Amino acid sequence: MNRIECSMNSIPYTELQRAKVGIPLYFVYTPLCNEVNRYDIPTISRCRGCKGYMNKYNNWIVAGRTWKCCLCGHINTELTERYLQLTQERIQEYPELIVDALEIKTDSNYTRRPMQGNCILFAIDQLYFESVKDILINIIQKIPNNTRIGVMIYSDKITLFKYHNSHYSIDVFSEDAIELINDINLYLSSIETIKSEIIDNIRKYNDEQNYVGCCFGNAMKTINFLLKNYGGKVICLNGSHPTKGEGKLNPLTNDFKTFKSSHDPFYDELAIEMNNNMITIDMFFNLRNAFDTATLSDFARRTGGRVYVCNSNEELFQTMINDILQSYRHEAVFRIRSTHNLATKKRYGNYNLRNNDLIAVPCIDPTSCFVIDYEILPISNITNTYIQTVFLYTNQNKERMLRIETMKIPQNSQPEINARGLTIACNIISSTIGIKEGLKEAKEYLINIAKKIPKYCSQRNEAIYYLYCLTKTPQMNKKGYVCAGILRTIIGKGEFPIPVMYVIDGNGNYRSVTLSGQEVKNCLVLLIIGEQMIIGVDRLLEKKMIKSCFGVSTITEIANNSLISEEDNVIAITMRKLISSIGKKIITIDCSDRWKEWLIVEDNYHDGWTYQKFLNIL
Repeated sequence: MNRIECSMNSIPYTELQRAKVGIPLYFVYTPLCNEVNRYDIPTISRCRGCKGYMNKYNNWIVAGRTWKCCLCGHINTELTERYLQLTQERIQEYPELIVDALEIKTDSNYTRRPMQGNCILFAIDQLYFESVKDILINIIQKIPNNTRIGVMIYSDKITLFKYHNSHYSIDVFSEDAIELINDINLYLSSIETIKSEIIDNIRKYNDEQNYVGCCFGNAMKTINFLLKNYGGKVICLNGSHPTKGEGKLNPLTNDFKTFKSSHDPFYDELAIEMNNNMITIDMFFNLRNAFDTATLSDFARRTGGRVYVCNSNEELFQTMINDILQSYRHEAVFRIRSTHNLATKKRYGNYNLRNNDLIAVPCIDPTSCFVIDYEILPISNITNTYIQTVFLYTNQNKERMLRIETMKIPQNSQPEINARGLTIACNIISSTIGIKEGLKEAKEYLINIAKKIPKYCSQRNEAIYYLYCLTKTPQMNKKGYVCAGILRTIIGKGEFPIPVMYVIDGNGNYRSVTLSGQEVKNCLVLLIIGEQMIIGVDRLLEKKMIKSCFGVSTITEIANNSLISEEDNVIAITMRKLISSIGKKIITIDCSDRWKEWLIVEDNYHDGWTYQKFLNIL
């Protein structure tokens, strides 16, 4: 996948032509999906008109002295020492003039404060602390030693594991005492000491008081107070409706609209402030109780964070450890500039917007993806469209890095669609629609896009098939809060939870197949859905296959046993090897035929486009 993808391979001259094509003009930007060559360049000239950076598409009028910006057309005449010796023969000495993308190290002028190291603060709802205590200890033990760690527990009060005088202690504050927390230091010189002492305190901690409410808003405000000068990632496990203190939300009703209103002034303002302080909230929801997931999820999204729904401790551990240990960059901001024939209509993704066009994401990883929906303006003298992305972030070595990429897109009155770029964009946008309006509206959006793809486009059938795949999601729970919570898992990961399926036949052969009922006959099935692995057992499966795989002969015995046989027969060996090769997942064995609800796509829907190819695109 490219860092920049467009829904079309060329751009119509006018918005009217674009409307006739029927496809929105989407640009998909995935800043860290692959690496960019790093160069040692002291400085790169910028346009005096639009502040765009020097690139290979600019037009030199006088070599080394006067150049025309490809983005805004401004003629730059200011002398720059770096280019005074520029000639056609020496152009190879200037990487910014020969490559589309480059990365350079910047200085402290490109950051608001001294660059910080990794910091993780755990904020745990008191209601679930005892049940996740062992998980928390296990995760802290696995965190790299160069990471700074803090712990908070919240209910109607806030409990902080405070480091003071070379030791951790536990302090408890009322919900309105945030300003008193002015001597907390979550940062220590000896990280190993932190781990051992903080784990000891977690083991010893025991709150004997009754749980009387949740001051979630105060807890988040306290975190902002603590980390405002440092930034960091907050891992928050919440399962309660905010009923106390600032950020208290209205009591829940049976009206489903409660879960669709994702704005509250307190959380809107706090999210902006936390994002500005480079604090991101990754939210882990436990949905045993009903609460306003819409508002809390939108709050996390605007800090640049993600939301996960975890309904078991095993799932919580695996999801949380993957989230914490993945490779991410800090203090990221980026801006996308274009020629004047494009105007931004809307942006999609997990971020906060500063100064109208600066997108801020405190923590960003290789899967973080953003979509910009453009409108074409009636400007006649532009024959080529240019897009420039400028991405600024702090790497793991505390270096401030600047990544610049410029892309040229031709214009055409009858552009071809890019099935891959269109699918990825629609994937993210339909998820957003699902959250704001509902699954029905999200599916209608996808179907309408598919209907409007022109017949002349060579990738038409392929794109229609992919959009069809995106409409096929399992039936959601009808309870509003569960539906809302699951949808936030979707937007957090930037895509619908598309499963992958393998089958094993009676000879021990396995293959990856589409989610088709035809593919699973007389086979054992492995479904991989995010962090889950479901081993599906058809009730009509031969007893010989059941015996070979599980060491028992009946469905009832499998339910009581739930183990893969250790025998050296071809089916058991294949099953064990396949599970091992896929990696650590949460494994369940389903003999109830519920797994068949995932069998939703037939490969012959549109000229044989394969479901596997669709998975590869995503």
